[in-house]
Order: sequence, then structure tokens, then C-alpha cells
Amino acid sequence: MAREEAVSAGQRGVLENKDELFEAMYPVIRMNPVTAWRSIYVVEQHVSHVNRLSEDESNNLLDWFLQLVIESSPVRSKLAAERQRCRDLG
Repeated sequence: MAREEAVSAGQRGVLENKDELFEAMYPVIRMNPVTAWRSIYVVEQHVSHVNRLSEDESNNLLDWFLQLVIESSPVRSKLAAERQRCRDLG
């Protein structure tokens, strides 16, 4: 429960955020504003569903995204480690 002086129970920001309950929505696919590369963010603890899809469609899509992340993880981790190693040696 939020303290009254810290969080207003009235309307704030988005019209849907009227009570002390606050729901945040974030994109699953984000685009880097500089490179325009798209990245998938599907950490199971933080993503419960995809808006505007049925429960089955949402679950299937999130499972597919998670599988993509799992399969490509070693490649991305290695690239990040190699870049850092080059910076450390340079």
C-alpha cells in the first residue's frame, strides 16, 4: 500500500492510472534509436502477455521469442565479452 503523501490516489498521467494500483506496459520488441536495430526483451518474470492478442496467441508468441533468445544467447554473450576484452586490452 502506498503512502498517501507519496502517491496520489487520484488521476495521474495516463487516464487508466486512477487508483493506487499501477500497471506498467513495456514493448517486447524495442528499437535502438541510433542504430535502428531491434531487440527482444522477454524475461519471463516481467512479461505476462502481449497486448491485443488472445491468451493462446500471446503464450505462443512469448514462447517463440524466449526460444529465440535462448538459442542466440551464447553468440550475443560472446560478442559482448569480446568487445569488452578488446576495450580492456586497448
